[in-house]
Amino acid sequence: MSEMFVSSDRPQRKAPQITISHRYRNELFHTVIDLQLMELNNHFTEANTSCYFV
Repeated sequence: MSEMFVSSDRPQRKAPQITISHRYRNELFHTVIDLQLMELNNHFTEANTSCYFV
């Protein structure tokens, strides 16, 4: 997991130097955040979050 990750999307000279472990953790983090955000959006609809300030 400490080997360098090589992206096939970019040319080698422009690719950032990251490890496979870093990429895996980053991808996992974003996936979990997206899932939690979807759950929150499903739980709190527009109708029950609107506030009326006088």
